[in-house]
Amino acid sequence: AIIAFSLAEVFHGNGFIAVFLAGLFLQTKHEVVIERLKEFGEAEGELLTLAVFFIFGVIFVPMVWPYISWNTFIYAVFSLTVARMLPVWISLIGTQLNIKEKLFLAWFGPRGIASVLYLLLVMEEFGFNQDSETLQTIAATSVLAILMSIFLHGASTKFWIKAFQR
Repeated sequence: AIIAFSLAEVFHGNGFIAVFLAGLFLQTKHEVVIERLKEFGEAEGELLTLAVFFIFGVIFVPMVWPYISWNTFIYAVFSLTVARMLPVWISLIGTQLNIKEKLFLAWFGPRGIASVLYLLLVMEEFGFNQDSETLQTIAATSVLAILMSIFLHGASTKFWIKAFQR
C-alpha cells in the first residue's frame, strides 16, 4: 500500500486509487486473512476518523468561529436538510423501501469525513486568507455544517434505533 501510494504521488497520480487497485491486484485467496484484514481496516478507519474529527474540532472550529453569522447558520441547516436529503430521496424513487427507510437514508445519507476533506482541499488550494470574505464564509459554513452534523446525527441515532425496533 505504501509503495503504491508513493509511486502514484511521484508520477502525480491519485495515491488512494493506486492503493485500491494494488489491493485488487494482490488479493489473497485465504478467506481468514481477508476477513482479518477487513476487520483491521474497519477498526483503523474508525480510529482515524475519530482522530480527524478531534483535530477538526480543535483547529478549525476556533479558527472560523468569529466568521459564523446567521447567514452561515441558515445555509448550514439548509445543507444538512434540504440540499442533502432531497437528492437522496429522489434517488430512492422506484425502490421498494418504505417511507421510514427512505427518511433514514436521506437523513444519514452522504456525510462524514469527506466533508472535512473537501474543506481541506479548498483551503489548500486557496489558503485561509483572513482578508477574503468569500473564503471566510465558505470555511465558516462548512465547519458549522460539519459540527452540526456531528451533534445532530449523533443525537438522533437513538431515535432511529427505536423507530426501527418498532
